[in-house]
Amino acid sequence: MKTCSCVKNITEDFLKMKPQPIIQISNGMPTMKNSLGSEWIPCKKDGRWGLGTFRFHSAQLGPELPYFLAEESVATEFTVTDFAILENSARKGVLEFSGTAGKLGLKIVATMTDRSPAVTFLYHIDPIHPVFHGVYVRIPFYTKKSLFLKYPYEDTLFADSGRWCVETDISRMPVVFGCEQLDGGDYYICAGYHLEDNFDQGRFEIEAREHPEAPFKVFAPYKGMARHLDLQCVTELELLRVDLEQERKESIKTFRFIVSMGETQYDCLKGYIDENGYDKKPHIAFNVENAVEQLYTMYKTAPGYVPGMGYTQLIRTDTGKFDSTVPHGWYSKYICPGPSCQLGYELYHYWMNNPNETWARERAFEMADFLVSNQTENGMFTTSTRTRRKPSPTNPACSPIPSPAMCTTSET
Repeated sequence: MKTCSCVKNITEDFLKMKPQPIIQISNGMPTMKNSLGSEWIPCKKDGRWGLGTFRFHSAQLGPELPYFLAEESVATEFTVTDFAILENSARKGVLEFSGTAGKLGLKIVATMTDRSPAVTFLYHIDPIHPVFHGVYVRIPFYTKKSLFLKYPYEDTLFADSGRWCVETDISRMPVVFGCEQLDGGDYYICAGYHLEDNFDQGRFEIEAREHPEAPFKVFAPYKGMARHLDLQCVTELELLRVDLEQERKESIKTFRFIVSMGETQYDCLKGYIDENGYDKKPHIAFNVENAVEQLYTMYKTAPGYVPGMGYTQLIRTDTGKFDSTVPHGWYSKYICPGPSCQLGYELYHYWMNNPNETWARERAFEMADFLVSNQTENGMFTTSTRTRRKPSPTNPACSPIPSPAMCTTSET
């Protein structure tokens, strides 16, 4: 019985329109790809699996990496032998790779969904024998085609930059990213820790010049690893006392990282933020009236206000003092005239609605006077340190007089 050609065409069109599962198998090789264009292709070499590479809308973002993990200092690379599909639908795909490589047992669980251009990797590391150095994952990236490489709030790096090591901290988003130009288009890729893990114990390295094929290194948040019981030195008596399977489970270390990609920096980093455990829900503890009252009570009593000048930067809401513990916190003690304009306006508006709060009106005028006194004839604000300018008959902008031990910054 022959099938009508029109029915066949309709069937083929229907199959093309039907959402495809994220995991596809071709010649025994699994790949993960979602409707947003993100794709992860593991690498198989000599029967063993490695991290491979990533693609976005068919553009390959870096060369294939034949290993999943490497050990610092000794340059040992770890691969695995087996893979299995744990879940596979058009909405979510989960792949597991596992095996033993030398002194480590490894299990890598990769998850991709249809709502984000990111892949989340969960590593289970079993130290069969002690590991005395840090272990890390490299992220493939064409450094020679890069426009820049970056870690938040640090210098922008380029293809000829040397080795950079960045200790992560809780005040910055723990992610590294870069932009590369491929076939006339810009593509971004980033890698970062999951916020529910001890990411402040981790470390990033960027080696643009030494390893242009994979400049980003994401370290597991462990300096070394070992089982609680070293099987090389165990005695018969100890074996009678220890549950080896329980001991093995307790010795396994885990860490997660997310790789995201996109054609814009926003899409790339948003994909990472969507999957890294960041709580984007608003948490409202007070109504608007109570919140406003608490805010202005803090401004009223804040030690960070310098009479006749204004408020220092980065005032803590719990103490009212400037915060010097954050990155670049030494700037906290400075008074910026520009932002003070808006704050002065808000204080004046607060006094208009609450006439009894005369302190707000007084400070608004003090801050305005301070701003005017620091403006030079050409319209710029002075960069004078520990001085305040006061108009004079001969030169309205050039009469420095001593001020409290604070200083202003230059603004245009």
